Amino acid sequence: MEKEFTRFYGRIYHQLVGETVLSTRDRGQAEDAVQEALLAVLGRWSSIDHPERYVRTVLRNFVAKRAAAIPTLVPVDTVVETEASEADVAECVELRLMLVEALHGLPEQQQRATALRYLVDKSVDEVAQDLGITQSTVRVHLMQARRRIHDQWGAARDGLGDGSG
Repeated sequence: MEKEFTRFYGRIYHQLVGETVLSTRDRGQAEDAVQEALLAVLGRWSSIDHPERYVRTVLRNFVAKRAAAIPTLVPVDTVVETEASEADVAECVELRLMLVEALHGLPEQQQRATALRYLVDKSVDEVAQDLGITQSTVRVHLMQARRRIHDQWGAARDGLGDGSG
């Protein structure tokens, strides 16, 4: 039992942190939440049929409870090597913030499917299994998410062009 859980933990920990950073907007909070959820799984390990689904449900609930109680800030991690110019740094930070904001503007299922597919680099089949939905539903969520982000960025780009020129 202990070896199975250790393998599970090693396989899923970084994926869960990557997904949870989208919700918490803070890596430390994401890591804490993932560890709490994995502890809950460990306590019920022998009675859980689908540990990946279970841990994601526990994690989602834990993050939702904390989000209601604790305001979050958007951290700006170091995203550029030291050789980059100040303009490159500003562009990278701006793009990162735009991406995070765009993902937060999506409905929950679109957000989760997009994060799993493009940030955690899972296949459509793996995303479907993780979320407990069909592959075609995952594809619909991804298509709708891409369309919404495209529309948001198009509107922002058009808005930037209104006052200058």
